[in-house]
Amino acid sequence: MAGGTFDGMSHERMLQWLDQANSGTVQSAADRLATVAEEIHKIADELKVRPQWVEWKGEGADAFRAWTADLANSTLRLGDFSESSAKWLAQASDAIARAQAAIPRTAEGAQANLDAATVAHNDPDAGTVSAKSASELAALAAGKEKVRQEAAAEMVKLGQAYEFSAVQLNALERPKFAPPPTAIVPDDPMQVYDREH
Repeated sequence: MAGGTFDGMSHERMLQWLDQANSGTVQSAADRLATVAEEIHKIADELKVRPQWVEWKGEGADAFRAWTADLANSTLRLGDFSESSAKWLAQASDAIARAQAAIPRTAEGAQANLDAATVAHNDPDAGTVSAKSASELAALAAGKEKVRQEAAAEMVKLGQAYEFSAVQLNALERPKFAPPPTAIVPDDPMQVYDREH
């Protein structure tokens, strides 16, 4: 997003936009993709080895083995794609979390956080939240426009991080899976089914 998008936006509106983003949801998707990538890589390893165990000779067997080798390579690239996607989603999640921590809240939000930290003074984060909220209240009192400009700068950084992650994701090579060779596909699959049943 261009800086101009946020220059004329109110502080409250920027917070509304930012509060719609959920770094935990994005990180969860990244974590799932990373887990899936590991499993896909294991499958690719199996696809490299298992077809060699099949006792089969002839043109169909050779075509099958060549196809499964290509299939294993494409599956490996799918795992790499998932792994890289997870990396860029994790970076987007970090950018959201940084922006949410850096942008000062409105006086009401900062006061509510300060009040909550005071009530829950035994909470390990209470001191940090209290100090940040008190600082935000002081900053808001000192200059609302300055705080709005700081928020706009953070939103620009978030927009740039999003754009960078999107460019990286879009640049990833998508694997292509070739169909099975005709040498191993029966002319009439129903004949095979009828013979087996």
